[in-house]
Amino acid sequence: MKKILFLSLCFVGLSSYAQISVLRGDGSPINEGDIISYNTTAYPQANLDFHIHNGGSSATLVRMKAVSITNSTGSALELCIGPVCLSSIHSGSSYPSSAFSIPANSTDIYANHIWNADTGDGVSYPMDFTFKVYQLDGSGNEIGNSVTFTYRYSGTLSTNSFSSLAQTGLSLKGTLIQNQIEYNATSNGTLTLLDTNGRIVKSTPVSIGDGILSTENISNAFYILEFTNQDKKTASIKIMKQ
Repeated sequence: MKKILFLSLCFVGLSSYAQISVLRGDGSPINEGDIISYNTTAYPQANLDFHIHNGGSSATLVRMKAVSITNSTGSALELCIGPVCLSSIHSGSSYPSSAFSIPANSTDIYANHIWNADTGDGVSYPMDFTFKVYQLDGSGNEIGNSVTFTYRYSGTLSTNSFSSLAQTGLSLKGTLIQNQIEYNATSNGTLTLLDTNGRIVKSTPVSIGDGILSTENISNAFYILEFTNQDKKTASIKIMKQ
């Protein structure tokens, strides 16, 4: 009986935390692990509007952390979250400086958005900005659920992507493929195939030399092939399976 009571109290304690979700400006969900890709830095085309919804029965405090930044300094990324708007961000920092409250069963009223204006160096793509929306208690401790997602600027994926890949350490035989992608690597790294929504389809480690990535079991469509070398430099190219 004591054991049952103890488990019941634990369940009540866990379920008392608010359940937050992140929504785009149009109300569609941003799910855990989503990659939201843009191939432009123009405003408003590259602007991601979002809101945070509190589905719990009590108010909750929230902040947003810049978990990591890849191929950018964050100096030209605009982040508006809660009552603040910033013209640059830093990896590992959380915003705003003080958590803001969202009432029970409510969506925040702020004009939250992310917009990257950095076009990059012409070689190192994609630019990834990974964020985590999380809850805190009154003492500043993280509680409840969180949502982590990535804002991505893929750069201009055109013929110069071949030279970008080569500078990173990978060369391809072509961008029209059937059942496999043939490549030659001059650097160890990781090869990742993504769909046009930024979701990972396949990923494999790469060693120096010739290699093959099988595409036999994936649908005919456009994809983004991304190579990250051992020095964490990344380049991408658009390919088509036919």
